Amino acid sequence: MDERIVEIAGDEGSSPGRYLQYVFDDDTGTYLRPADTEQMIAFREQAVKTAYRQAQAGAGFDADAFESAWPGIWRELTKKRQETTPEYYAILDTGLLSRHPLLRGLIVDGTNLTTEPDDEDTNGHGTMVALILADGLTRRPRLLNVKVADGNGRATPRDLVKGIEWVRDFARKTSSPVCVNISLGCYSRRWGLFACDGTCDLCEAAVAAAGDVQMLTVAAGNEPNKTTCPAMAGLRGRADNIFAVAQLGWDRSGIGTVATPAGMRWIPCEETDE
Repeated sequence: MDERIVEIAGDEGSSPGRYLQYVFDDDTGTYLRPADTEQMIAFREQAVKTAYRQAQAGAGFDADAFESAWPGIWRELTKKRQETTPEYYAILDTGLLSRHPLLRGLIVDGTNLTTEPDDEDTNGHGTMVALILADGLTRRPRLLNVKVADGNGRATPRDLVKGIEWVRDFARKTSSPVCVNISLGCYSRRWGLFACDGTCDLCEAAVAAAGDVQMLTVAAGNEPNKTTCPAMAGLRGRADNIFAVAQLGWDRSGIGTVATPAGMRWIPCEETDE
């Protein structure tokens, strides 16, 4: 296996705790949460609208009636509710900041595969990912905290494979769907020369897990015209439920099968409490 360091998506260096600034303002002692840009809101609405249209198309779909009814449908679809999601959401990352007020009570299980003493997030990236996920759902997610990267945002491919295998084992033991987010990866090579074709150990672990989980969303990486592993398994079509996620409007984004807008504002939690 290629033992080069796995890096978190969006990383520009290895300074410890560099993403904590997005989830906690050290100067004021205030916890932060994401505030969607207009572009992100429009993108999310269009994605849901398309999915809704496709789901209804087989039942005598009336496009004009749908357009006139859409504002009410959108309000209902995005209404925040207190009940939890039927799915589990596994976050394979730098851990989660369990004391963050918007994550309290949401972390139901997890494991720590790093050399750090516990599964707390000392980098901020994992917490940032979890908050963005929770913000986009209408119900409270049940989170699985799978810590595979340390406070520098670094991991080994072997630890990431172990994390994927842990989630797969969890999925096999539950009747509830499990969704997986991996916002990190590495550039594996075959024989030390050629880019991975979706068959490295990381990609194989993701493909194996795809048979037991509902979906895997995996970052495509931080280098243009390249794709990290295990996102390469999705790009190569190894499994229909592995999505390699790129970022629109970011010149350093890797190649993916889907793309989301880049950029997010972070504001105090109190400003948007439900």
